[in-house]
Amino acid sequence: MQSPLFPPGKFLSLLFACLALLSPLVARAEIKGYVVFEIDRGPYQLSKGSTPEIKRSFKVALSDEFLARFRHKAGQNSSGTGFCFNGGNLTNVPDSTRFMWWIRQSSDGRWAINVWGKGSEIIDGVKISSWNPGSSQSLLIRNWEDLDMSSMLSYDGADSHGLNVAFTVRYVPAKDLPQEKQIPTIPVHGENRSELIKGDDLSHCPIGASCSFQEG
Repeated sequence: MQSPLFPPGKFLSLLFACLALLSPLVARAEIKGYVVFEIDRGPYQLSKGSTPEIKRSFKVALSDEFLARFRHKAGQNSSGTGFCFNGGNLTNVPDSTRFMWWIRQSSDGRWAINVWGKGSEIIDGVKISSWNPGSSQSLLIRNWEDLDMSSMLSYDGADSHGLNVAFTVRYVPAKDLPQEKQIPTIPVHGENRSELIKGDDLSHCPIGASCSFQEG
């Protein structure tokens, strides 16, 4: 009797090796793309006591699990299920510039987005507040792939010193993830602060950031 081409032990080892290789591909297939949030705090020019440029990005995977949490569309008596990003401020200066970005699905199936920005900054020892009261904009898109928007607040000091705080949100296809791999994943919480999607540890990040789902 001929011995099998693959002895049982060798066959099982080969099977487990193949499954290990396939698992990341299966997990990757569930990801539609990523929403990347970027904060860029940049001075016009460095001056004594000014903060150097700080640029940080965060990402959220548009997995089936994430998209399934948009359970309700906005209607006449409800704003529906919304997803919010809140952050951009320095963690050691709570009242510095902060942005809030909110997306929910409208009754016609499009995605409705609002973003607000406000706060204050210290320029050469002088506290300057954002203008009346800050910035706001809205956007309607048909698909997540259409997402590409930005907002900026500028703070003017004396002697041409000042600070720009820019906030950008864009969609990144999953195939482009390698160039985004250094971007930390931001944890996502529910309305009661329960953790819905586990992210990376952001405790040492100089920029404050949080994400949550909310029912309107």
